[in-house]
Amino acid sequence: MYHRMTCFFICVLLVVSTYSDEANIIGTRAVDTSGNVYKLGFEKGLGPVAFVFLDTGCPISNRYAPQLNSIFDDSRSKGLSFYGIISDPYTSLTESSRFREKYKLRFPILFDSVGDLAEKLQPKTVPEAFVVNKQDIVAYRGRIDNRFSAVGKRSPKVTSHDLSEAIRSVAKTGMSSVKNTQAIGCIFEAWEGELEEVTYTRNIEPILRANCIECHQPQGIAPFSLTTYKDTKRRARMVSYVTRNRIMPPWRAKAGHGNFRDEHILGDRQIAMLKKWAKSGRKKGAPQDAMPEVKTTAQKWRLGKPDKVITMPQEFSVPAEGEDIYRYFVIPNVFQEDQIITGLDFRPGDPQVVHHVIYYADYSGKARKADDNDPKPGFSVFGTGGFMEANNEAYPLGGWAPGGAPYTLPPGYGIYLPKGQDIVLEIHYHLTGKATTDKSSLAVYFAKKPVDKFVDGIMMGTQNVDIPANKSDYWRHVSMEVPADMQLLDISPHMHYIGKEAKAVVTFPDGKKQSLLYVDDWDIRWQSNYVFREPVKIPAGSRIDTWFRYDNSADNAANPHSPPKNIKWGWQSNDEMCEMYFTIIAADKDKAKIQRAAYASWLRSADPNAQKSTMTTEEIIDKLTTVSSWSAKGEKVFEMALTSPQAEKIITLMSQRASKSNSANIYSNYGALLAIMMFYSTDESEQYALWMEADKAFNKALKLDPTHWDTRLSKAVIYIYSEDSGLQKQAQKLLLDLQAKNNNSDARYAKVYLYLGNLYELQGKKAAAQKTWKQGLQLYPKDEELQKKAAYR
Repeated sequence: MYHRMTCFFICVLLVVSTYSDEANIIGTRAVDTSGNVYKLGFEKGLGPVAFVFLDTGCPISNRYAPQLNSIFDDSRSKGLSFYGIISDPYTSLTESSRFREKYKLRFPILFDSVGDLAEKLQPKTVPEAFVVNKQDIVAYRGRIDNRFSAVGKRSPKVTSHDLSEAIRSVAKTGMSSVKNTQAIGCIFEAWEGELEEVTYTRNIEPILRANCIECHQPQGIAPFSLTTYKDTKRRARMVSYVTRNRIMPPWRAKAGHGNFRDEHILGDRQIAMLKKWAKSGRKKGAPQDAMPEVKTTAQKWRLGKPDKVITMPQEFSVPAEGEDIYRYFVIPNVFQEDQIITGLDFRPGDPQVVHHVIYYADYSGKARKADDNDPKPGFSVFGTGGFMEANNEAYPLGGWAPGGAPYTLPPGYGIYLPKGQDIVLEIHYHLTGKATTDKSSLAVYFAKKPVDKFVDGIMMGTQNVDIPANKSDYWRHVSMEVPADMQLLDISPHMHYIGKEAKAVVTFPDGKKQSLLYVDDWDIRWQSNYVFREPVKIPAGSRIDTWFRYDNSADNAANPHSPPKNIKWGWQSNDEMCEMYFTIIAADKDKAKIQRAAYASWLRSADPNAQKSTMTTEEIIDKLTTVSSWSAKGEKVFEMALTSPQAEKIITLMSQRASKSNSANIYSNYGALLAIMMFYSTDESEQYALWMEADKAFNKALKLDPTHWDTRLSKAVIYIYSEDSGLQKQAQKLLLDLQAKNNNSDARYAKVYLYLGNLYELQGKKAAAQKTWKQGLQLYPKDEELQKKAAYR
């Protein structure tokens, strides 16, 4: 999936819906009269939902009970969820439950304790039916059938089964073939004016049960429980405060910018009711109206029995005090056979301290080596240089955060994992004041049916991050031209402590824009993987733009430096990063092309005010024939070539020019272009072909000029990462020969020390690697890559 290397302009993008009847109800959490919690529209994956508002005292509503049971059965057979809703401030939970029992209703009756569902759907009558498609649009609203022609007037025969027909057509096409109708029944009079009394059992407990108890239960991830009246009463003002300020439930994505599976936002009525209860005596209400006891979910696998459970090899000791801990834990050689994964779930060993988790597959062995070098279980996320560097055969699989659903893929989709990988858990621990231990587990679910679509991943970003001290409004802009059709499954931004905003927008070939994500209050402690409700289709010719904002001022309480100091890109927690990850679906033939386009985002300037190059393809090729590939000027020319929409054409033309030339420099730079493409390809056969062609070009260059400096370094680099010990020995000889001819005035020699140290590191010679990097840094103190290597390894 992803390869981890590790500005939103001052403009506002308004994405206006083409629909006028958005329900805003898909994904809403609601509770029924038995205390069961539902995420509406997600009972069996994303799907349409039918609702009928009922009233316990309305005779017309009551007459429809047998027909509604039949419609419920029909809905279920067609993949639709079906609910009744009782939304009346004067009807208690007990009365609603008795109503369901009295009329033997087989479908759930949602208890709308503060009128939140009524506010979303705006019923005028009871009974009144609504069918909402999976795009969250009201496809039908109106009567159940034409049984009644007016209040008090019953038709002799039912000739129009409007709700049933609407359900059938929405199940088939997503839209209703039935026009909206006028419902006949009792007037819906609920929620007019202020409530006379707000009580825990009648109004507050259903809100908490639906939205808070998943985390705020005994032994849950939250710091305290809200499962009882006593628990909630003593926290009432705090609950009101964090919900009014949108701190809880934890959801950082701004509404209206992308539709996400795990979106968790309380309605305005719910927040107002929590505030009113906290200020008006915190009354308990009728004991008989209390909901059934909470069913604890902390120790259950939510997708059923896993095919494999992966557990941390050792317990990790979490101290009582100090800074939050970010740590990798390696579980080696998990799968002995190739596997196709369709689902993942996570169970924290100690939910009190596990804040969030990201899962990775690592084929490089780097994580295991870092783990072996750390005496404690696992190794630190920050300051190690990271094992998720580009093209090192390691990528994320998914993640977990409090309140999030298990990671599941749509039918027919899977993650292909060849055997021999290590699974790595990146865990963020937040300290509670009490020392504890953690030994968390990951549940894995294999494909049971044929899978013909495999997900992959791309990452946009930049290391061009240099944030001046006291700069409160620092932006980076990263873009990507999409070269082939693809679909986005999820999106995940990443910054460190002074990040403030992250935004992604796609511009389609016709010029229309769609906001994919906007996090307007970034907090590294609440970073999330945002899974789209449905894959977002991105056609070839589109453009994805991302913006990141940072606040490096003293007014930013999260700033790790006091007083503020300049902050650059780096692996330490007090450095910064600028990245956006996407899980994608694309045709196999297009994946390498898309990966290269994403990599090009790392090469472009991230300055939103930077001028774009106006050089033509021929002008870029002319530069490539003469420039030194390892010089600062050469880096800029290669950047223009590889980020150009004509990158593949440039490589073809360079091949043609080289074949007609006796210039070592042309062959060297042609080989360097191929080598860079190889490093960022994800297709093994393509990688091999590019490696062979690059090596052939370097050999031709050295035949023409055995002393050609750039060629010797470039050839050494591709041999270092060949994983062939014989070729690595040749690389070492080339580098040592270059080192012996060191010219302190030529900054290119810094790369000799850098890659020689990298080679020693790959060979397990850590002391030699450190010594080499430090020698290079003494000679070239301004080289940033050597600074990072010498400081962090």
